[in-house]
Amino acid sequence: MNDNFVESRIHSTGNGIQGSTLVAALNSKVPDTQLVDTLYLTVLSRHPTATELQTALVPLATNPNHNQAAEDLFWALFNKVDFVFNY
Repeated sequence: MNDNFVESRIHSTGNGIQGSTLVAALNSKVPDTQLVDTLYLTVLSRHPTATELQTALVPLATNPNHNQAAEDLFWALFNKVDFVFNY
C-alpha cells in the first residue's frame, strides 16, 4: 500500500499512466464529479455508485489543497478491496 512504486504513481506529478491520468484530469480543470468518475474508471474499471460519488466529493470540495485530496482518493481506490482482489 505504501510501496514507493504505488506512491510514485498516485501523485499529481507522478510517472506512468495513472499519474498521467490524474495530471490530465487536474490540468483540464474538469468538474469534481467528472474527476471522481475518471479515477474510478482508471483504477476499478467502473463508475462510482451514487454513495461512493457523494463520499468522494466531500474532501474534494472541503480540502483547500485540491490536488492532495485527489491524490488521497486515487490512493484509496488502489487500496480498495475491489482493486486488491480483482486486479
